[in-house]
Amino acid sequence: MASLFKRAAIRGVAHELVNRGHCCFPTKEALDEAADAVADGPIMSGAPEVSGPDGHSPEELAAAAQKLIEIAEALMAEAHGTGAGAEAPAAPGPEAAAVKAACSRDLSTVASEVAVACMDKAAAETAHDPKLVGVAPNDKNDLAAATRHDSTAKLDAHHRPEGKYLVPRGQSDLDSSKGEVGHIGRPTSEPSKRPSGTNSLSEDAKKAALREAVVKHANKLVGLHEPQKNDLAHSPDPLAHLDAKHRPEGKYQVAPGGANFREPQAARVGIETKPDVKPSQSPAGSNSVVESSKAAADESYLESFKKCAEDVGRYLPQELSEDEKVAAINEMIPLDHDGRQVKLNALHEKAAAECKECTPEKKCDKHGGQKKESALLARVREIANKASAPAA
Repeated sequence: MASLFKRAAIRGVAHELVNRGHCCFPTKEALDEAADAVADGPIMSGAPEVSGPDGHSPEELAAAAQKLIEIAEALMAEAHGTGAGAEAPAAPGPEAAAVKAACSRDLSTVASEVAVACMDKAAAETAHDPKLVGVAPNDKNDLAAATRHDSTAKLDAHHRPEGKYLVPRGQSDLDSSKGEVGHIGRPTSEPSKRPSGTNSLSEDAKKAALREAVVKHANKLVGLHEPQKNDLAHSPDPLAHLDAKHRPEGKYQVAPGGANFREPQAARVGIETKPDVKPSQSPAGSNSVVESSKAAADESYLESFKKCAEDVGRYLPQELSEDEKVAAINEMIPLDHDGRQVKLNALHEKAAAECKECTPEKKCDKHGGQKKESALLARVREIANKASAPAA
């Protein structure tokens, strides 16, 4: 089998020789064929299929390069008609110049093209090699030849021999007489037995009417009466008579629109009217969820404002107006006792800064007295003092 990696390596050596000017080939195809011949020859027979990290042996590559140079000189001499062994002309032709230009391209691009070309060539050689595909050189492409290599073909030839089910056009075994292709005529074979009478609908209807009249008169002769009507009054069932007594026809099942309702029919199908009876007493106010929620919110707010005012109202600075006191109490409603104390201290500091009698060194009696604390904080301090006092 052809060696892909050896061929690719020797093609690379040939490209480099041409690129550096050591030799020249008439055509690109000649270069590839020469490189493949050297790679498959005895020079590279001892070389491994895949080289190691250091590449192939320098001696083997040198021998391969020398062989390529000899082949190139012989091909160039033959291409220019100078005879074998003669020196090649100094100025190569346009084909050789094209080969040199192709070899001077980027090495990675050339390597990719060479890899693809080597794989395509190896695949083509494998497809045309009879020894590799298991077919003898003189075998024909028919079922008889396939049976010597393929077990499935052998089994098919045993059960479906050639010509048994597949015949040429026009040689079918089917009966091709007129009756087989749609010819309308008398049947070729008649039935052995046939019932008497005709296959006519009118004749069958007359016979059915006559049979019904005969059965009717025969029933009268043997004491049978004519069939009763299929209704509740003529039913022979005793349960049907009991049902007719307690549930006479038309009492509970009436025609549409004939119901015996005591109220107007319009009221039964959804017409809204005013009630006939009204409540004797009605609470004052409106029955509105929005109004009720608003009233409940107002009551909750007033209760919170009252508790906060009782806690901090008497400790607010006296200089504040009523609006400012209301605003201060509103701000301290959501605060705890520490937060309310911080707010009170800030209000007194602001009032002392605006007072004309107070100075940075000394405050007046109104702002320089005992520290103002909320009632809640004072109560907390009182509880803490009692808890920490020693027992008597």
